[in-house]
Amino acid sequence: MVSPYLPSRGQAMVEFALVLSLMLFVILGGAAIGQVIFNRSGMQHAVQQTAIAVAQENGCLGVRNRTAQFLGYIPDEVECSLVDGVIEIVITHRFKVLLPIVPEQIKVSAGAFMMTSPLPSPSPEGI
Repeated sequence: MVSPYLPSRGQAMVEFALVLSLMLFVILGGAAIGQVIFNRSGMQHAVQQTAIAVAQENGCLGVRNRTAQFLGYIPDEVECSLVDGVIEIVITHRFKVLLPIVPEQIKVSAGAFMMTSPLPSPSPEGI
């Protein structure tokens, strides 16, 4: 006598393999996106702190070292410009991602603006 359940065992294994591969892709994709967001957040914090420190010093000297001090690593690119009392700092770095399907490295950038001098106080005439 042949059991009616034998043909479905192979089908269940194929379905499990298909669902498992899709679930792993979704889970690893979420982890990769989380990793990029986490790195971007750290870079944004570091560039803001660097902008504050550089604005107090009134110049762009030592921006790369100052940024590395806040980040814990030296970013690939650091751009600093000082125009009309406003400092703009943009940092860019490439990160490896967990998901093997994604390109080897993802380029992440963060930037901040900061005024080097305080805003002038309003005159009593304008009030």
